[in-house]
Amino acid sequence: MTEVAQADYDETIRRGFSPIARWGTVDEIGKAVASLALGCLPFSTGDALHIDGGLHIHRV
Repeated sequence: MTEVAQADYDETIRRGFSPIARWGTVDEIGKAVASLALGCLPFSTGDALHIDGGLHIHRV
């Protein structure tokens, strides 16, 4: 999905675009999906999981 803009995103990430300054891996996304599919969060109700390297964190 980001292949056409990967070079631009690589540079933006390198400059500190998100707190975890790298691309996420397939394995990291898979672990989040597996946690949901396996019911590993039984006390969670309707929460949003931000699997984005901290991109969702508001900055001032």
